[in-house]
Amino acid sequence: MTCQIYVDLDYDGAKAEFYVTKMVKARKAHECLECKRKIKSGEMYERVKAKWDGQIDTICTCSTCLEIRKAFFCTYVHGSMWVDFEYEAVEEDLDLSKLEGLSKAAIDAVSEHL
Repeated sequence: MTCQIYVDLDYDGAKAEFYVTKMVKARKAHECLECKRKIKSGEMYERVKAKWDGQIDTICTCSTCLEIRKAFFCTYVHGSMWVDFEYEAVEEDLDLSKLEGLSKAAIDAVSEHL
C-alpha cells in the first residue's frame, strides 16, 4: 500500500533531538494520543520516547490508530491524525479502498470520522 496523506512536519520548526519508537504490551492503562481511547493493560501499543526543545515526551498510540496511520499517512504530527484524516477525506477525496485488509476496529474507527 502506498500512503496518501502528507503532513507538513515543519509547521513549528521543531526537530526531535532523539526519537525512539517501540511496540510494547501495556503493563498499566495508558491513553492513546490520537483517539483518546484507554489502552488497557495487556494490549499492544506504540510507545514513542522523544525529546523536543529540551523536553522528553512519551507518546502512546493504540494499535487501531497505528494501523490506520500506517495505511494512509506518509508523514504525520502526533496528536493530529484524526483532524488530518478528516480534512483529507473531505477536501482531497481520500481513496478509501485502502480500508481493504484493515481490521474491523480500524474500519469502525474510520467510519466514525467520515
